[in-house]
Amino acid sequence: MSEGKDRQQMALGILRSGGVIMVNKDYFRVTGNSGRDWKVAVWSDDNIQCSCPVSKMKKQECHHVKAVQMYLTAQRTGWRMW
Repeated sequence: MSEGKDRQQMALGILRSGGVIMVNKDYFRVTGNSGRDWKVAVWSDDNIQCSCPVSKMKKQECHHVKAVQMYLTAQRTGWRMW
């Protein structure tokens, strides 16, 4: 399975478990698969940042960011993917 597919599956797991909590319109608390909470800030559709090591040190989109993107898409369209 590709890295992008893995990330999407992990994001779906977070969403299914109710791990995405909107604190306010541009700040989320995401409980990862490890049980740890991460802070996700939404500056714009193209600029979403997470406090996890993958996002901060590796500069890669993590599954926490993917989960928030999917959550926001569901909010805008009314269509849940999980």
